[in-house]
Amino acid sequence: MNGRRKVSAGAWTFPHEMNECSGKTPNLHIFHMTPATCLHDGEGGGFNFFDEESMNIRLSVYLFVAALSLPFVVQAGGLHFYEMGTTDLGLAAAGLAARAEDASTVYSNPAGMTRLSGDQISFGLEAYYADAEYKQNGSGLLSGSDPGNVGGAYPKGSFFYSHSVSDRFKLGLGFYANFGLALDFGPWAGSRYVEEVYSKAVSFQPTAAYRLNDQWSVGGGLVMSYGYTGIERTDAANIHYKQDDQDWSYGWRLGVMYAASESTRIGFVWQSKIEHDYDMTPAIAGGYADVLAKVVRPEERMLSIWHQATPAWAVMGNVGWQRWSQFRNYGLQNRSAGAYPGNPDLSFRDTWHAAIGAQYAISSSTKWNVGTAYDTSMYKSQHDTSLIMPNGAVWRLGTGIQHKLTKRDEVGFAVEYLRAESSYDQHRAVSGGYDHPQLYFASLHYMRKF
Repeated sequence: MNGRRKVSAGAWTFPHEMNECSGKTPNLHIFHMTPATCLHDGEGGGFNFFDEESMNIRLSVYLFVAALSLPFVVQAGGLHFYEMGTTDLGLAAAGLAARAEDASTVYSNPAGMTRLSGDQISFGLEAYYADAEYKQNGSGLLSGSDPGNVGGAYPKGSFFYSHSVSDRFKLGLGFYANFGLALDFGPWAGSRYVEEVYSKAVSFQPTAAYRLNDQWSVGGGLVMSYGYTGIERTDAANIHYKQDDQDWSYGWRLGVMYAASESTRIGFVWQSKIEHDYDMTPAIAGGYADVLAKVVRPEERMLSIWHQATPAWAVMGNVGWQRWSQFRNYGLQNRSAGAYPGNPDLSFRDTWHAAIGAQYAISSSTKWNVGTAYDTSMYKSQHDTSLIMPNGAVWRLGTGIQHKLTKRDEVGFAVEYLRAESSYDQHRAVSGGYDHPQLYFASLHYMRKF
């Protein structure tokens, strides 16, 4: 047929698709979706990506993908959390891949285990508070109350163990949560889009390291990631919907460490991408469509240096990179209709990280840590972002204390302040933004040598 019709899409449709169809009135469905694009009736035959049922699926997909990516992008310029309740918090992660001071090097650089003597454990507890207030700008189709601060307080933690098989060969195990954040909008003008979204994960990492000679060490671990994600919302009939799923996925983490001298170390770590496959099934039959999605956690590379400048002062730093441009290449599938004809381009770009820090020995038993870090934004434009993916360039400032109780036991306390660049979504249904979201971290950690 030659007739043209207007279809609706969610606020996460592409900006370039939001064109007008000449002589046609937008058809806004009960989800108050943003007008998207025009399509010839019956074009292509078979599964129609732009019919009403498919568009509801499409909205679910965009919300779901955004929910999955939330823990990575809501802070740290598109990066996952460096903060895991370790001493690195007080350094803003400066020197992460080169310090190798305790068992947490199982994660930060597996090769660093070769610097540890005997058996060691590291245990950390961390809490953080997210201050992220979303405000509408009045230009969206929906009107009503703003959700206010959609962040809140959440706990995290980590446990690491390093075992000396010999002076050269080490085995280790890590258990940590380095991503997992939630946004709670509550009842608000955009409740049909989202009221709550959350994505959490914990990783298990069996690891091995070997010292090749006095200068070079190598190490690596299998990263077993258990993820859980969900999204909740209320439709026009005031019916509450919840879609969630859980998944196991696997990757690897490799490290190399070079000891240039007793006072200088250089470390390099390479994290593979990790893919999670989720099947989002509606909690209520007949609600949102059942959607399959493959979501990629991008690969990461980091180079760090540590240098003991004087008996009291040590300085350190990082440069890092994450391949966020690959995040657009995920697979989407409607269980009942098969694969979609194409994947959306989320217009992400790779991110860069830099950090610098210092440690000062107050006494033989006490160290003071301080550091700052900067991460670039994964978005190409801060005025073309997503409602549930607040992200921008990020500054960190951390400080902390490490204190030896005995020759075997050490405790520490650290805090960190994170400030993100403002981000704005310019979609027709819900339009607004976040004005410099902020996160506050505090951690307690304990280390013991056996």
